[in-house]
Amino acid sequence: MTKRYLENQFGEFVCDCTTYPAHFKTQILAEVEAGAATLSPFDRSAAALADKQRAERAWRDLELKRADIELFKVEDQNSDGQAQRWRAYRCALRDYPQQADFPNGPRPSAPNLRPEAL
Repeated sequence: MTKRYLENQFGEFVCDCTTYPAHFKTQILAEVEAGAATLSPFDRSAAALADKQRAERAWRDLELKRADIELFKVEDQNSDGQAQRWRAYRCALRDYPQQADFPNGPRPSAPNLRPEAL
């Protein structure tokens, strides 16, 4: 069985849950050349997608907290229909990461905060 090395974004090599520093590159490339190992380069597009997903989830988590606060406010004020709109927004935020084109799809839209604009 051949070893599979994965080069990460730091120039390190990972194999079987062990991380080898970049100065092992010559030894690892010799193993690859001899057919004793394979090497997969760092996939920048996958890393960029993962970064964007993390950022969108962080935005979503902050929006959920804000939506909770706004929902409590409108429930206390007994605003007509506002509580229902904030509940729907919270549901849309929870479902956001399950979108087929997440994180590139549209973000859920928050209800208008000004009651006079309704």
